[in-house]
Amino acid sequence: MYGSIIYYLKSMKILYVSSVVNHHQAYFVKELYEIFPDNVWYAALETYEQRRKMMCFPEFEEKWIIDITKNRTLFNSLFIEADIVLCHDYNFYPQMKERLAKDKITFYFSERWIKPPYGKIRLLRPYMLKLWYEFYRMSKSPCFFYLSQGEYAAADFRTIGVCPMRMFNFGYVTSIQQNPTTEYLLPQGKINILWCGRMLAWKKVENLVQAFIRVSKIRSDIHLTLVGKGECEKKVLKLISGYEDVITHQDFLPTKKVRSLMNQADVYVLSSSGTEGWGVVVNEAMAEGCAIIGSNQAGSIKTMIKDKVNGLVLYRNDVDEIEEKLLYLIDNPIELKRLKYMSLDSIQEWSPENVCSRFVQVVDAINNNKLFDLYREGPFKSL
Repeated sequence: MYGSIIYYLKSMKILYVSSVVNHHQAYFVKELYEIFPDNVWYAALETYEQRRKMMCFPEFEEKWIIDITKNRTLFNSLFIEADIVLCHDYNFYPQMKERLAKDKITFYFSERWIKPPYGKIRLLRPYMLKLWYEFYRMSKSPCFFYLSQGEYAAADFRTIGVCPMRMFNFGYVTSIQQNPTTEYLLPQGKINILWCGRMLAWKKVENLVQAFIRVSKIRSDIHLTLVGKGECEKKVLKLISGYEDVITHQDFLPTKKVRSLMNQADVYVLSSSGTEGWGVVVNEAMAEGCAIIGSNQAGSIKTMIKDKVNGLVLYRNDVDEIEEKLLYLIDNPIELKRLKYMSLDSIQEWSPENVCSRFVQVVDAINNNKLFDLYREGPFKSL
């Protein structure tokens, strides 16, 4: 059936729009291009953001990537003429309005609009208030759909009354191909715990470090590896001083190297607050077979992880709770092994191939005026 749908839609033109070429979504677009060759484009204002370059993220140079600033005429034409547009940048709302006036299917996707620390106060800014009004009006169109990058994002849009009946579960879609290496990147004979990212206050890496230090004083067979830099780096380095035998800190590493670290690690911890709209490192760590301990305030954990089913969920996200979860896995090797397996198993649902398959089937249902509530769990579940 899926093959017949693709054949029916094979001439469909799809434009994906973002502010930057994001490797967390490029695999989704690449898979779309494989299905609809020469009819898919990824348009971005920046094809490679400087901050991402500093963090060693990969570059993508593909013929389906359009630099908006250099190809504005082509971009403007595609935005209006494409059969399907998926847009991440809310500043393009005038183009979205123009599409909807012509009854063209338009998907807007985003992380949270009213996430901490400012919450709803953010909407009182004049520009955000105008955006709310424009999106509220657009959501009256039956051709407008919202792809929620995390269940909290959907809750935000319901709160402000935007598109409550046409929302789908969405997120970031990474490669799930594993990255093993014969090189020993982590200490052998230890239970290896990993954290990667920018060391920002809302990432709460200090909570993890403090919890790990407590555990290391009563369990000798563990090691923590931290990868990344940021404004909280000095605090972290001060905390780990004297514990270099059980805690390793590294600078930002290329994505492939990080994935290889994950492949050798046992546990990945996401300790972020609700400012973490998604937390794509969770996708990557699951794909490499890490058992996940993660904050329920982060979009990826709320959306993909069920406590003690395919990971452990932090509800208070404080030092005591992180310590408790670490000890639980360290003292239960069978459970650790099971959760590592469940990570690999459950991330298959979020593979680029599966997400694209579901997207195509949802689009087919919309085009044919059929019920598009096709999935009970995972990507493109109706919210």
